[in-house]
Amino acid sequence: MKLLGDGNLDMDIVRALMRRLPELDLIMVQHIGLSSTSDEEILAYAVAEGRVVISQDTATMPLTAYERLNRGESFYGLIIVPQKMPIAQAIEELILVATCLREDEIKNRVLWLPL
Repeated sequence: MKLLGDGNLDMDIVRALMRRLPELDLIMVQHIGLSSTSDEEILAYAVAEGRVVISQDTATMPLTAYERLNRGESFYGLIIVPQKMPIAQAIEELILVATCLREDEIKNRVLWLPL
């Protein structure tokens, strides 16, 4: 599963994921010049690159994803990690998602953690 972390994703989570799953294909919007772009642009980039978005933005990112669906536009999936979720739990949940879910199981879905 190819992942794209948005600018709201805690870098402690990212570092821990990469330590635990070094083979994980995860890029961050900050590293590809998209840190100041809209949620719509982030989702559009993810679609173009075949990536599932991980975000801690519980306010606007899910709404943007649902708006895409209402317009008949697909996306590869969105994983929402609530800000209040303990980092250790978020890491374990994301590892579970990344290693157990197939891409077709999350396509056009907003997956809220915890599972």
